[in-house]
Amino acid sequence: MKGHTDMSPPLSHALGQSVPRRSVLSAAGLLAAAATTAGLTGCSRTAIAASADQPTYAPHELLLVTTMITGTNDYMQNWATGARAYARKLRLPLRVINSYGDSQQQFSQVQSAMASGKKVVLNLHPVASADPPAIAKAVARTGGYMISSWNKPADAHPVDFGPHWVTHMGFDGVEAGRWTATKLFEAMNGKGGIIALKGVLDSTASKQRYQGLLKALADFPNVELLATDSANWDRQTAYQKTQTLLSKYRSRVTGIWTGSDSMTLGAVAAAQQAGISVKATGIDCLEESMHSIKNKGPIVAAWFTDPFYSGAMGLAMAYGAATGALEVASMTPEQREGTYRQVGVDAANVDSYITRPSSKRILTEVDKGYFDRLIGPPLPGA
Repeated sequence: MKGHTDMSPPLSHALGQSVPRRSVLSAAGLLAAAATTAGLTGCSRTAIAASADQPTYAPHELLLVTTMITGTNDYMQNWATGARAYARKLRLPLRVINSYGDSQQQFSQVQSAMASGKKVVLNLHPVASADPPAIAKAVARTGGYMISSWNKPADAHPVDFGPHWVTHMGFDGVEAGRWTATKLFEAMNGKGGIIALKGVLDSTASKQRYQGLLKALADFPNVELLATDSANWDRQTAYQKTQTLLSKYRSRVTGIWTGSDSMTLGAVAAAQQAGISVKATGIDCLEESMHSIKNKGPIVAAWFTDPFYSGAMGLAMAYGAATGALEVASMTPEQREGTYRQVGVDAANVDSYITRPSSKRILTEVDKGYFDRLIGPPLPGA
């Protein structure tokens, strides 16, 4: 989606073009207990009646849960930071599940949370694309609510699972991969050799981003893709994989493209250790990457995925459904499964993204409404 190249910061203080808002602000919950809870002010304005098949609960009946693929990835840590900010606002307990890159462990830990005696409010960051349906069924059986982000099977849709799989937040990974690759090739003066590192192979985000890389390569015939490997979103794995690739291609490598900042940082460290000068791009806009862009380092651009926001907003949506603040039956098809806004960051706008957001700033973005960043339907095949 070309609209994703809009360079405007989503954060309220930053300047730039705006994206038309397609938001339906949700309402304060039915339950008196929920109405007195501070957390409902975030995405709530008017009372909404939940449908008969959407059971609602008092806040004290709920357990907030968020998953992350691995604790060694800075994006995942920032996701958890956003979730904690929202949980503190609600004054409710939060269970952070580290899946350690293992789908079965992820499922087992979610089951453990469901056995706690409380209704689960789950913000799911799936390890693999195949994961969400089974977890959605388990959550629905116990009366909880979940949202998913990034990964799911193309033929699995939240609307087919009733109200308990509230929504899937998708992102244009193809554009992220294409935009960052284009910025890399421009920094390489349109010629040279690159190595590429994918994330988890069975990941919608990883597949889409690599598709974007291939699209960009078609526009730069003098850039050669020397080799591709997978580093599972992990910095240390990327460091080791890059060492191996550099030992083979060495001076032919002038650029590094990866599907995440964590992998880019590991790969760049390996190149620096080998004494090889490269340009690089990443996806996530981690703080180290932003400083590299700002200081004209090897990383020249990155794609802002805002894990702080996703970590908080995913819980906000599931919590809204659980308390009756968000009536799932009234959501549009795009709100049940849609594409959300992200932006590219380079030297021209890095100052708007370089500062780590405070909890207040994260929650200010959430308070703009559940669908403030929704820009359209899911990508074909996503």
